[in-house]
Amino acid sequence: MEIRKISEEGRISIPVAIRNKAGLNTGDTVAVRIEGEHIIISKPEPKEDPYLAIAEASLTEWLEAEDEKAWEGLSGPEDNERRKETSGARPQGERRRPEAEP
Repeated sequence: MEIRKISEEGRISIPVAIRNKAGLNTGDTVAVRIEGEHIIISKPEPKEDPYLAIAEASLTEWLEAEDEKAWEGLSGPEDNERRKETSGARPQGERRRPEAEP
């Protein structure tokens, strides 16, 4: 067991050895709960939140190229670029380079 102090902001640092053993990385989300007199910090399961499980299940219906085309231009430019990056489409106005002739 390692002893840590709580900062004025209520923060503690988790020792590297414990983070490594738990598979925790910088930026990960952790779940914090009380069990009796103990504070339990754990790595949450992705399906732990019912809302996230429902949202994740509903995302599969928007995977067709027709859907991407229908949504194009309806949101901000950042969203359009992100969708094109993930779908393999080229950004608007970008043309395919002609192949070099032998």
